[in-house]
Amino acid sequence: MMTYHGQSLVLELPKDVNNDIEVGYTLFTRAGEELASICASPWKDFGNM
Repeated sequence: MMTYHGQSLVLELPKDVNNDIEVGYTLFTRAGEELASICASPWKDFGNM
């Protein structure tokens, strides 16, 4: 289970064990941090990927 925009989502993986998930991260400048706190990105419906 994971969350995206406050919504709980079930994450289905191809194997029962030893799956790898690449997780990214972002480093913001001070201006970027201020903008991120006031800008709401739209919901992305991933459907059945």
